[in-house]
Amino acid sequence: EHRRNALDNTPKSLSTHSIETICDTNTLGRRIIYSHHIIAKSKRRDLADLFSQYKLGGYAKIGWPGVILIEGRESDCQIFV
Repeated sequence: EHRRNALDNTPKSLSTHSIETICDTNTLGRRIIYSHHIIAKSKRRDLADLFSQYKLGGYAKIGWPGVILIEGRESDCQIFV
């Protein structure tokens, strides 16, 4: 019954779509991407530029194998990948 009362107090102007949008913008996303190798300084610089472009934080383990970790809003992570 408490749950039902809580749902009754939800503003009527919020649609399901807007609630999903609000949750998505506040959801933390994280991806780990495997790469055969990351060696060239130019590629590392390009990765840093991409992290900034997509508003993501990130880390790249250079060498063999290469590993890229990205973190940010879930929607930005989905676009990046």
